[in-house]
Amino acid sequence: SLGVDKSDGNKCKPCSDNCEDCSSDANVCAICEDEFGKSTNEDGTVVTCVKCMDNCNLCQEDHSRCDQCNPGFGKLPNSNPPNYGCSPCSDTNCASCPNNYQVCNSCKEGYGVKDGHCEKCNIENCATCPGNSNACEKCMRGYGKHNGQCELCQKENCVECYDDYETCEACVEGYGRADDLGLNFCAPCAV
Repeated sequence: SLGVDKSDGNKCKPCSDNCEDCSSDANVCAICEDEFGKSTNEDGTVVTCVKCMDNCNLCQEDHSRCDQCNPGFGKLPNSNPPNYGCSPCSDTNCASCPNNYQVCNSCKEGYGVKDGHCEKCNIENCATCPGNSNACEKCMRGYGKHNGQCELCQKENCVECYDDYETCEACVEGYGRADDLGLNFCAPCAV
């Protein structure tokens, strides 16, 4: 990207490294590239774009302040000032803890979030049980809900029946869903 160099007779010159937009002044970066943030001098002028801190993928306004951590990492809320770092999610079964490394938003398969932590689902073959480890929201692949449990898909050659163990959503390779007369089954694909 190019910007106008006001200190050099308004000539166009390239933006500094890792700067995405310096159109109004080639010596002042308005927007840094992804994974880079602004670095300013004492008078507040943006001098360069510097790589965000480790495990941080968004720090647009200030390279030393993380706006968004990498997946599996969360902000350090008690740092001084806050959000000046990223740490791995404290719960080993946590998949996402973006705002605070100690508070989980989503868990790995087989676990559900309860009070910001991951608890193992109490229902066998349950993939997610958010908020209540005794209630399954989604069964694992090949299983569907039935009477509050996760049961093997009932239709032959069915691999996905998440909401109802008798209703096939996807078939094994070489088969397709056939909904003739509302029977919902997997039929071999025509050659």
